[in-house]
This record gives sequence, C-alpha cells and structure tokens, in this order.
Amino acid sequence: MRHKIWYDDTNDVLREKLIGPFTDDDVPEYLALMGKVYGECNHAYVIVDVSEARQPFYEPKTREMLLEGSGKLRYFDEKVAFLQARPGIRELIVELVEALRLKGKPLRTRFFDDEAQALAWLKE
Repeated sequence: MRHKIWYDDTNDVLREKLIGPFTDDDVPEYLALMGKVYGECNHAYVIVDVSEARQPFYEPKTREMLLEGSGKLRYFDEKVAFLQARPGIRELIVELVEALRLKGKPLRTRFFDDEAQALAWLKE
C-alpha cells in the first residue's frame, strides 16, 4: 500500500495522502493504520490529499469494505477536507461519504484546491 496516514502535530490535524489506485487490496492495511493513527488523537480534523489518486479508486467492493471498517470508527466533531480531487475521484468520494452518513456516521466534508483554505475551514 502506497497510501499514507499520519498526525500533523504542527497543524493539529490528521493527514491522509492517497497515492495511485485505491482497491480492496489496500483496505485491510489502510484500516489498520487508520485505527492506529486516529486512535492517538482526541478529535478528527482530517485533510485527505487526493491529488495523486488514480483509477481504479473506490470501486463497489472497495467502498463496501471501507463502509464496514471505517464506519465503525467514531470520532468527536469529525470534519474532513479533501484536497485537489479530480471530478471522477470526487464523485466516488461523495458516494462513499453519503453511504457512511446513511450508516449513521456523522461527517462534515468539503472539497478544496488550496491547503490553507482547508486548514481554515477545519479550525472554524
């Protein structure tokens, strides 16, 4: 798995960088890393950089696995800013977020082209 997840203590946010395809093969390692890193924080203000994400991305089987795994992880005041999502990737992210909401996971999300704007929104 080439995707990265870490805590950015300078900005007090969680960070994800999705690199290349995101398939069902990535999900177990991704969820394990997500649980570990996210478990080290009291909140979940997240910046997800999808500027290097490529197809195949969040195909139906992958989305279902993510729904089951990440839907179980709950955080207080969860806000997720997505950076530089191309139209096709953005549509797939919106589908996943809506499915998570339907399963009862409250999320506030927005898409940004600029990191400074994303940080400002997260800190509002």
